[in-house]
Amino acid sequence: MKEHFANNLKACRIAAGFSQVKLAEKLGYTGKAVSKWESGKGLPPTELLPRLAAVLGTDLNTLFDYREKPSYFLGIDGGGTKTRFLLQNTEGFILQDLTLSACNPYSVGLEKAVAVLSEGIRTVCSGIPYGKISVFGGIAGAGVGNAREELLNALSPFRFSALQIDNDAANIIGAGLRKQDGVVGILGTGSVVFAVSKGKRHQIGGYGHLLGDALSGSELGKLCLTAAFRELDGSGESTAMTPKVLERLGEDPFAAIPEIYEKGKTYIASFADLLLDAAMEGDPLAERLLEENIQRFDRQLTAALRHCSPGAPVVLAGGIIRLYPDILKKMTHKIEILSSEPVFGALLLAGGTIHE
Repeated sequence: MKEHFANNLKACRIAAGFSQVKLAEKLGYTGKAVSKWESGKGLPPTELLPRLAAVLGTDLNTLFDYREKPSYFLGIDGGGTKTRFLLQNTEGFILQDLTLSACNPYSVGLEKAVAVLSEGIRTVCSGIPYGKISVFGGIAGAGVGNAREELLNALSPFRFSALQIDNDAANIIGAGLRKQDGVVGILGTGSVVFAVSKGKRHQIGGYGHLLGDALSGSELGKLCLTAAFRELDGSGESTAMTPKVLERLGEDPFAAIPEIYEKGKTYIASFADLLLDAAMEGDPLAERLLEENIQRFDRQLTAALRHCSPGAPVVLAGGIIRLYPDILKKMTHKIEILSSEPVFGALLLAGGTIHE
C-alpha cells in the first residue's frame, strides 16, 4: 500500500504543479515529510489524508490507487474550436455539461491541451472519486504522431476506473453507429469515410487537402477560387462563382493570393459555400464540379460498404451535408444524417448511454 501511495502522491503532486516544499507548506509540514511519503518510507497521519487530497485536487481512492466498477461515465469531444465534457451516472442522467476552449495538441500545444482537459475534468467531476469514473476522450489531433500516448500519460495521474483516448472521428463514429457495424462519412473542412466491421475500423480517403479530400470544404473552396481566377485571367469559362469571389476578395483578387496561401486550408474552405450556392442556382460549371466531387465521395462510400454486411447503415456528418442536404439526392446509397452530437458518441464509448 505504501508503494502505491508513494507513486500516486508524486504523480498527483506533479500534475497539480507543486514542488515537495510547496506542497509541504500548504499542509503545514516540511519538505522532508513529503519526501518520506513519496519514497514509501511512511504514510501521512490519517487525519491529514482528506486535506492532502483536497490540496492536490484529487481523492483518497486516487491516492491509494483504488479502482472499482465505474458508476460514472465521462465523454469528451475535443475539437479544433472547443472541448465539450459530458458526465453521466449509471441511471443515464446527465450530471454535468461543460464547454471549454480547443484542446487539439497540434493547434494549441500539448501543455495547453492538457490544461484544458484537466480543468474540465476537475470541474465536472468535482466531489466524485476518479476511481469510479470511466472516461473516453475523442480529441482532434490525437491520431497524429505520439499525441495519443502523450495525452494518456498526462492524464494518467487522475487514476480513472478506465481511460481511453482516440481522435475526434471516433466520437462521430460512436454517435452514428451506436456500436454497430456500418459506414460513417465526415464532410467538413476535410473529408473521410470509415467502415466499421467486426470491431475493426477501416479508413477510406481522408488523406488531406493536398491530395484532395472529396466533397470537403477545402476541396470545394479550392475549386471555386480556381474557377474564378481562370475566368479572370482568360483561361477559363464564365461562371456565377466569379462575382461571388470578387465580392469577398475585393476588386483586385490577384492581390489576395498571398493571403490565401498564408491562411491555408481553413480559409480556402470558407469559399466552399460559393460553389455550393452557385450549383444550387444552376451555374453549369459549379454543377459539374459538385457532381464530380459527389461521384468521388460516393465511390468511397461504395468501397467502405464492401467491408460490411449487406444493409449496413451509412451515416454522414459535418457542415457540408448539414447545410446542403440536397447533396444526398445525388448519391446512390441510402444515407442517414447524424442526429446526435459527437460528444454523445464519446459518452457511449465511455460506457454510458444515449437517449433519443
